[in-house]
Amino acid sequence: MRTPASRRRSGGRSTPSRPRCTPGISLPESLSSTAPAAQMVEINESRSARDAYDGIASLQPHSTRYKLFPGDTIIGLGRQSREPFGLQANRGIYSVERWADLPRICPEMQRVTFINTFTAIGGPAINKNGSVIGILFHSLSFTPFLPSNVILKWWEYFKTTGKYCCPMISFVGCNLHNGRSSRWVNVPTSLHEGLDGILVEMASRELLSAGLQEKYLIIRCNGKRVTTRLQLFEVLVENIGQIVEVANLTGYY
Repeated sequence: MRTPASRRRSGGRSTPSRPRCTPGISLPESLSSTAPAAQMVEINESRSARDAYDGIASLQPHSTRYKLFPGDTIIGLGRQSREPFGLQANRGIYSVERWADLPRICPEMQRVTFINTFTAIGGPAINKNGSVIGILFHSLSFTPFLPSNVILKWWEYFKTTGKYCCPMISFVGCNLHNGRSSRWVNVPTSLHEGLDGILVEMASRELLSAGLQEKYLIIRCNGKRVTTRLQLFEVLVENIGQIVEVANLTGYY
């Protein structure tokens, strides 16, 4: 997908607190035949800690989306790596910290603080309401999971077209609050609507020639406000095969 020329403004960021890891638990094998089917829900990311009101109303009655906050409990289900390969549940907390390899593997991946085994790959990531919010993968220091947003949109596209398609974004970028170093941190958030954005770290030649440069901050795509890579993915997957327009903030290097 291509993203033509951009507009100019300015922006800023904040740094989240570091979460702590919590231990895992084991479940009896008998649960595999008695557990009811879980609902898969999409997530909305938040870089700020949960407050008392959000604790009551994370999932609104009229919404199918779950608002995920740093420090929220996530349970990962999978099989144990040794016979009899019983069910295993690991409990950790949602983290917005950056994983160095994520941009090269899948920038939409989220992370949780527990460490699972290879046999748990493909298992569900479950929130405190019992809904599936993603599918687990494996890493040595934490567990990445692919959000339901991506899974459901890929599935709908496949059901509609009979084809598998993943948008080619053609640039490496991160959520602004995950940027390793950027002068955007010195810019008042009021200058970019007080929200986050996607910091461009590397761009293909095609996008560079179209006007998207490194260290630009993407804040809109096709007129929609985007604050994270996951939100950008959702806009792109709705416009597969089409040219999209992005609005950028520039001027801080």
